[in-house]
Amino acid sequence: MTGDSTQHDLSRFEFPSSQPIEQQLWRDLVQQLFTDISDNNSLFEQLWKHFANPGHWRVYEDVQCCWESLQEQGIGIGIASNFDRRLEPICHELGLNGEKCQLFCSADLGFRKPDLRFYRAIEQSLPSESL
Repeated sequence: MTGDSTQHDLSRFEFPSSQPIEQQLWRDLVQQLFTDISDNNSLFEQLWKHFANPGHWRVYEDVQCCWESLQEQGIGIGIASNFDRRLEPICHELGLNGEKCQLFCSADLGFRKPDLRFYRAIEQSLPSESL
């Protein structure tokens, strides 16, 4: 620690997560950002579906090359995200899956990053030989 007073200790804060919590967080964000739209619920539903579609996502070229190289070497890969359950089909469609790949979503773990319990839940779910 540098003693810099601008650093914050986030370990004392709780960041609960679940599928309903994540959906409500995004719904609230849409309402806060799009104040000039009368039907925010309709807009939210459209955006929710839009970002559930794997066709609206892409993997950077250098990430794809690295991913393939790690897979070829049999190295386990983990994706840990504050996203919700929409992430699994997105990753599958983009080819970010495989025998040695594990996906960790805050909505399933019960906590969001940077809550320490997010990382502990991942640690507890990993096979002991990977630690």
